[in-house]
Amino acid sequence: MLPGKTKYLVIGLGVVIVAMFAILIFVPSAHGPVVPASPTSTTPDVPGPALSSDGHVEVGAPLADELVGSPLRLAGNVMGGGWFFEASFPVKILDGDGRVLGQGPAQAMGVWMSTGTVPFSAVIPFASPRFTTGKIVLLKDNPSGLPQNDASFSIPIRFAVTTPIATSTNPVTSKQSGVRGTVTLGPTCPVERIPPDPACAPRPYQTSITISRSVETPVTFMTIKTDASGTFRALLDPGEYVLHPQGGAVFPRCNETLVEIATGTFTDAALTCDTGIR
Repeated sequence: MLPGKTKYLVIGLGVVIVAMFAILIFVPSAHGPVVPASPTSTTPDVPGPALSSDGHVEVGAPLADELVGSPLRLAGNVMGGGWFFEASFPVKILDGDGRVLGQGPAQAMGVWMSTGTVPFSAVIPFASPRFTTGKIVLLKDNPSGLPQNDASFSIPIRFAVTTPIATSTNPVTSKQSGVRGTVTLGPTCPVERIPPDPACAPRPYQTSITISRSVETPVTFMTIKTDASGTFRALLDPGEYVLHPQGGAVFPRCNETLVEIATGTFTDAALTCDTGIR
């Protein structure tokens, strides 16, 4: 057995050691607990294909807000059928102000009458835009003409090259050149009268006029309408343009007209459509 003083010294030393262990275990660090850092993702968000609200049309190229140039290359899928007629449906490219820069058909790359997934593609050239942004509009082909059968899907895009918008001090219009004129239908009587009968004079034609920049490779970038008196007016940059009034399936038959627009002036054009009356 230990002597009395030695025994008490050993007991006291044991108490001190136990107290030190308790402090190390139960007293929190002054800097708080160490928490592992959460891993940070460095992968950027990549936009996926654009999908219509009803899930019937998917466009994989171009992506929404993608930078595009002419010609535009379009690719995607139609699911559920109903968009094609004779293996195609119309596509338009619009400038930021809604002006039509170009249009053409998207062609089915499979059995177009299928209710499954049918891929499509299109290559559409378009005129120089005046805005940095625009959109692609896909239109369901609707040979019936019934409004309840219409459908469309739009995708925003950005243009790689734009034409600066002209400015002017004129408070009415920002451009000082263009074309104006009339569209008339004739003949209106089966036999030519001598002297001419005023009742048989050509009459005004209310219709649409497509405007393109080239005869060889026409790309419609603007469509205007004549009023009840057959007159029209369009603001255009200087250059050559082809004007084509819309006629009927057979008659009236309307001829294309080439016009030259000069800087600072309006070119007058008289467009005619043949009624087929002889």
